[in-house]
Amino acid sequence: MRSGALQWRSPDRTQHRILGSDPNQANRNAQQENNVTIQSEQLETIAKLARLETPGDQVAKLTHDLGQILDFVEQMQKVDTSAIEPLSNPLEMTQRLRKDEVTESNQREKFQAIAPATENGLYLVPKVID
Repeated sequence: MRSGALQWRSPDRTQHRILGSDPNQANRNAQQENNVTIQSEQLETIAKLARLETPGDQVAKLTHDLGQILDFVEQMQKVDTSAIEPLSNPLEMTQRLRKDEVTESNQREKFQAIAPATENGLYLVPKVID
C-alpha cells in the first residue's frame, strides 16, 4: 500500500484504490518519514468531498498528519488476525429485557375530545399541498 494513491482494504482483505492514478508516483508534498504517501491535491479532494475547509497555510501539515494516520492504519492492517474470531462485545453479558406488555390504557377518546377536528378516530388537519 505504499503508493501515491489513497487506498483502503475491505474486511475481506481486498485492496481498493480511492484516489490517485499512478501507484508508483512519488509524493511531492509529504514528509519523507511517511511510508504511505498522500499528495496535497488528494487531501484537498478529500476535504472537498467531506465539505471541510483546508486553510492554505496548513495543507502541508494536514498532508503530513494524514500520512501518519494512514501509516498507523497500514501497521494495524499488517497484524495477523486470522486466528481471532470476530467479536461484537468483549463481555459475555446479555441485556435483561422486560416483557413486551401494554402498560398504558387506550386514551384516544380523551385526547381527541380536545382536538379541533377528528373523523373516524383520525385527526383532521388543514390541507397544506394542492
